Amino acid sequence: MKPDRHFPRRLALLHDDPCMIAAVKEAGYLSCDIRGGSRPNALDALSEWMRRGVAKSRACAWLVHRLDRDTSGVMLFAKSREARDALQASWGETEKKYLAAIDGAMPEPSGRLENFLREDDDFFVHCMDRPAPGAKSAALEYSTLARGRGRSLVEVRLVTGRKNQIRVQFAHAGHPVLGDAKYGRRARAQAPRLMLHALSISFIHPSTGERMSFSAPAPPEFRRMFPDAFPED
Repeated sequence: MKPDRHFPRRLALLHDDPCMIAAVKEAGYLSCDIRGGSRPNALDALSEWMRRGVAKSRACAWLVHRLDRDTSGVMLFAKSREARDALQASWGETEKKYLAAIDGAMPEPSGRLENFLREDDDFFVHCMDRPAPGAKSAALEYSTLARGRGRSLVEVRLVTGRKNQIRVQFAHAGHPVLGDAKYGRRARAQAPRLMLHALSISFIHPSTGERMSFSAPAPPEFRRMFPDAFPED
């Protein structure tokens, strides 16, 4: 794809067609401003990009899913309400993988975490091992890619997609994501950023019905922390 010098600078374009956009969001950038304010965010920036050069254009991007502000990686955006609804309707067939650097090492090199998550009035997500009123089931699968210096690099496949799920479940397991100021406590000072990255997404295209896949290379912070896991090309 030919680079577009007008594309939002905190996003990297992976795919653009009449129905949807796939892009890589950098860490520290909001997916959208859920408070209805004017903080810089990916959704507004993409909408402005879609309207560029057409003064009366009503084109806008539609949010399909979110990434936490401090999480980097692949995101999908729709170009119409219909495309968004179609993408969300097939979300159960969408596969999402992440990279996470965690404190310590999991007891088993690979496995599955299953818990129940409930968000309180202060937007803090609590993790429980048993069902509770208002709690939703949450599951993920992980595989350890590298270990060293009291930390591990894991690849995570989401089975469910709950708010803050990866961060909360690994923290509950005693191995929080490095750099996590909300759920990590001790781990928050061990990294320059939240060490969570949306590595890839595979989904059903809303118009063609074709399965499509996009990925985002591991950011430099991950490569510096686990150099043996990312051999030079």
